Amino acid sequence: MSSLTLDHPDLGAVFTDIAARGRALGMHLVLGTQRASGVIRDALAANCPLRVSLRVADAADSRAVIGADDAAELPGGVESRGLALVRRPQDAAPIAMRVALTGVADLRAIALRWADADIPGSPWLPVLPRMLPLAELQAETRKEGEVILGRADDPQRQEQPLERLSIGSDRGIAFLGGPESGRSSALRALAKQHGHPLWIPSDPEHSWDAVVALAEGGVPRGGLVLCDDIDVRIGELPVEYGQHLAQLWEQILRNGAGGTIAITATRASGPVGRLLDALPRRGLLRMPSRVDHLAAGGDSAGFDPQRGSGRMRMGDREIQLVWVPEERLRSSGSSSGTSRYRERESDGWAPRRALTALITPGVAAVAESVAAAYPDCDVVTLSGEPWDAQAPTRPTVVLGDADAWQRSWTLWQRVRREGEVLIRAENAAELRQLAGVRELPPYSRPHAGRAWSLVGDSGPRRIVIPALAPRR
Repeated sequence: MSSLTLDHPDLGAVFTDIAARGRALGMHLVLGTQRASGVIRDALAANCPLRVSLRVADAADSRAVIGADDAAELPGGVESRGLALVRRPQDAAPIAMRVALTGVADLRAIALRWADADIPGSPWLPVLPRMLPLAELQAETRKEGEVILGRADDPQRQEQPLERLSIGSDRGIAFLGGPESGRSSALRALAKQHGHPLWIPSDPEHSWDAVVALAEGGVPRGGLVLCDDIDVRIGELPVEYGQHLAQLWEQILRNGAGGTIAITATRASGPVGRLLDALPRRGLLRMPSRVDHLAAGGDSAGFDPQRGSGRMRMGDREIQLVWVPEERLRSSGSSSGTSRYRERESDGWAPRRALTALITPGVAAVAESVAAAYPDCDVVTLSGEPWDAQAPTRPTVVLGDADAWQRSWTLWQRVRREGEVLIRAENAAELRQLAGVRELPPYSRPHAGRAWSLVGDSGPRRIVIPALAPRR
């Protein structure tokens, strides 16, 4: 006990409380220590009427246990092993005794004697289960719009209530944890209960589109927005795009009244920290290290490297999150919000104006690919033979690099006025240099057949030109 209270000073008050409650509940408390002085407090000793002291080296330890120096005067040696002094409340002085030796047979006899005895009920609730299937909680009463997060442990009140989230009323929650800690499972359980959540896709382009749409239109009233690994979504983009995406998320989180947003992250560092601060609730699952746990807002005592999957600490309470099988969610038809983004790209770009300008390096090779992909169009390069642009008889795609287009400024102005301009995603600088576009265009994966389309005064739009995509 002495080493335990030395490492955890607050346990002294806990032992005192257990001793006091134990007398009222008929519970026996057996304490052992090498040094009693300064360890066994007066309030604790008052609730320990039976005291036994073996030989001690310090008279102060003897007095702390039996009220006399006698235990410090017991002789040493083999023949004195087990010699002790006992004092009960009715004893005027300590009484000598010999502690009995026990063996396996004694323990077996005691077990047989009490084999048919009723097992006493535990004075506290059982530990939270390691897995809490949502199906087992379907009978629990819930208000309209409520979803179950999990079951909480509140030992101070001897309660294990369900932890709930009110969609629309609660602004949101963040789940932080390391690999296989249960982050994605938490979102999966929320999606299962809501039925029609908006999942932010994992694809960088689709994720960008979804977040931009949310920032412009807001979170639907009563809607549930789910984003898994928001730190990964931000970190996988180029720096300029990542910073802008974080700003969009901050705007969404601070102005998301009427809806609920649930996000997950591995760490709370970098731009993700500001996003987490914008959410009123934060759950810490198993973090990669104590440093990460503390950086995420947890206390040192709450860090557990062996914390099971789905076990979360929120505030000062432990919570076991509900769990649903992944395959059931996929078969339930829950909307992920990605289909409309895929449809947008599925057909790919096709000429829709009489004149199209394509700004690209490697003009000769690109011209060959474009001509093969669009046989009904004329494909012309600015570096080739002179071309009469006054009266094209068929839709025409004119290719050239940035320098060639600057030398053909009159043609460039005509295309900007009447036709369509395509700038490949690998040449983002040309958007500002040639087209004068100042705002950040939609994120487009480089070297994947992506380009930005400009028509008239409209802003840049991401398109896919299959002819420019690398061949697999």
